[in-house]
Amino acid sequence: CCWRAAPAAADSRKYAPDRKADVLHLALDVTPNFSDRTVSATATLTFKPIAKPLEELRLDGVDLKVSAVEASAKVAEYQVTASEVIVTFAKPIPPGKETRLTIKYSAQPAKGLYFRAPSNGYKAEETQAWTQGESDEARHWYPAYDYPNEKFTTEVICHVPEGMTVLSNGRKVSEQQDGKTGLVAVHWRQDKPHVNYLVSLVAGYFKKVEDKHRGIPLEFYVSPADLKEAPNSFRDTKDIMAFFEREIGVPYPWDKYGQVTVRDFHWGGMENTSLTTLTDRTLFTPATENIRSSQGLVAHELAHQWFGDLVTCKDWSHIWLNEGFATYYAHLYDAHKNGRDSMLYGLLQSARSIIQRTDDTQPIVFRVYTRPEDRFRQWGYLAYGKGGWVLHMLHAQLGDDLYRRCVQTYLERHQFDTVVTEDLNAVIEELSGRSFDRFFDQWVYHAHHPELEVAYAWDAKSKLAKVSVKQAQKVSDDVLLFQFPLTIRLKSKSGAVDRQVQVSQREEDFYFPLKEAPELVRIDPDLTLL
Repeated sequence: CCWRAAPAAADSRKYAPDRKADVLHLALDVTPNFSDRTVSATATLTFKPIAKPLEELRLDGVDLKVSAVEASAKVAEYQVTASEVIVTFAKPIPPGKETRLTIKYSAQPAKGLYFRAPSNGYKAEETQAWTQGESDEARHWYPAYDYPNEKFTTEVICHVPEGMTVLSNGRKVSEQQDGKTGLVAVHWRQDKPHVNYLVSLVAGYFKKVEDKHRGIPLEFYVSPADLKEAPNSFRDTKDIMAFFEREIGVPYPWDKYGQVTVRDFHWGGMENTSLTTLTDRTLFTPATENIRSSQGLVAHELAHQWFGDLVTCKDWSHIWLNEGFATYYAHLYDAHKNGRDSMLYGLLQSARSIIQRTDDTQPIVFRVYTRPEDRFRQWGYLAYGKGGWVLHMLHAQLGDDLYRRCVQTYLERHQFDTVVTEDLNAVIEELSGRSFDRFFDQWVYHAHHPELEVAYAWDAKSKLAKVSVKQAQKVSDDVLLFQFPLTIRLKSKSGAVDRQVQVSQREEDFYFPLKEAPELVRIDPDLTLL
């Protein structure tokens, strides 16, 4: 599928598939049937072959019932399998020739598009249909190139009963009633390119709370029964967006920012471009705000609008570039709102969850996995928690100003494109003048972390403080002997001094001349090392 020769074996190394054609635009015209939980739809793709004449176009599509295929180039035949729609053209399409392909189909999706309706036990007023694309669920409700190494513009037209709200990516173009069917056609367009898994469609009965930031509409949608909880749960959004724009240095890149809570969402949130889907479990009343908070979830998903949406990992092995950034910037917002200690406590909790693992032998970037979603579930601690910690350590080593400049340049250089880890490394090395190959090699391309055993002694005669540092982790092909800066704080009656040493050996002794014996010796006092 995905225009590659054949599916890879389950235990093989995973790479981004070949792009034989450049997808320019995807248009979906969808009519959901809430009674039988099906869709009838038309998908129109605009594409150009890249390097060679294109004889055959293979699209991901799972259990789709295709009734017609048309194109601006003559179609010889088409084939529908359990996982693909394969279109063969009468003559190969030359490289660079823009071509339109229209597929009329229907589906009862097992994934990707989920119905909550009376037909499966829900109240009429709770009727909803919502999508979830990441990592590769979109193919269950429409045919497309379903892998993140391709970006294109999109539009969605959805036909629903009158009184129902339809949400999608980008801006709403029109909403008009069809006199023949009695349905209302709602048209959304996303005119900036994004990846397939970020395409979103939500339909249902919702109430809206509105706000604005710099003229950017902020829209919060909830079921009518939940309206009283919406202002509490989404109250930080405007401040988060303003903070991220200042901290990141890149303006919010999309037409609007919508958030919608849906019934039974099976993740915490999903950062669809300009329209985040959230679990309704994040909602809370003023009476429970001391035990419930939406701050972290809202900040994480909003950070994704830059990290993951504007700039997207090329393949799932580099998913930390999406999730690590979103995790870390939620920590940074926590510091902005609640103070640096709150952020450091969050990082400490994250570090503890990583360090206590006994099976930590997998690097952040790796290619052997069965399904893309394994990168989020089985090894999610690598992409999220450890990925955030990698950025925190980079931030500490570069300093505030240079770190911000590196991140801004990384985003501006690769906006509306896809990236791998080396793209981030290249920007950091270019702007800092330092080599970070070792840093990324030990923290990202190899597993685990330093396990430090530290001892202290004072020599009163020579007035030397001795700090002995041992790396106790088991070194192997998977886990390296680490090299890193380590700050040691020595506090005495006359004050505290910080000394930074470079740890590089299995065991090392460091000596510090002092006027008097320290009363306290602290290792990594500012929490900058995992």
